[in-house]
Amino acid sequence: MKNHDAKREQLLQAASEIVLQSGVNAMTLEAVAKQANVSKGGLLYHFPNKEALIEAMIKRLEQQFEDALEAEMQRELAEEKAPTQGRWLRAYVRVSTTSTNELDELSGALMAALSANPTLLAVMREADTRWQRLAENDGIDSNIATIIKLACDGCWLAGLFGLDAAFNSEARLQALQKSLLELIESAIEKQG
Repeated sequence: MKNHDAKREQLLQAASEIVLQSGVNAMTLEAVAKQANVSKGGLLYHFPNKEALIEAMIKRLEQQFEDALEAEMQRELAEEKAPTQGRWLRAYVRVSTTSTNELDELSGALMAALSANPTLLAVMREADTRWQRLAENDGIDSNIATIIKLACDGCWLAGLFGLDAAFNSEARLQALQKSLLELIESAIEKQG
């Protein structure tokens, strides 16, 4: 089973590299198989078509994002400074408003692929529904939590589509992050 998972990961990594280097249109099954140094049949064993491969890439990206959220929450927990209330939201703000070029580029390319097949958005809808529930149940007013989450989502989407005039510098993005974190703290104090 480990070899199966390793081969799957190798194929997903190869597909990601192609998307980052040459764009989503260059990500054919043949190109991914060649990049991963496997036969096309070997690729088809794991992913029967391009849509299945893209869906797996989206799920992988989602897992990487969730891993980053968990790491941020654990970092905060280790510091023992911040209250439990708002911990998930603070992690969401920090992870969502921190630029990670490779993930940002891959997200953009995958979004382009999704536009060609909107049914693949179901994976993202499920994740967003889960994240919304986590935001609303993080110990602060659910309306404030939703505003904060939507601000983060807006930053991410604006960046994907190049509509980032409001935060087109690292300093501006950090200032926005600071304001969102202060909004969380204010909501906690108000409930006090």
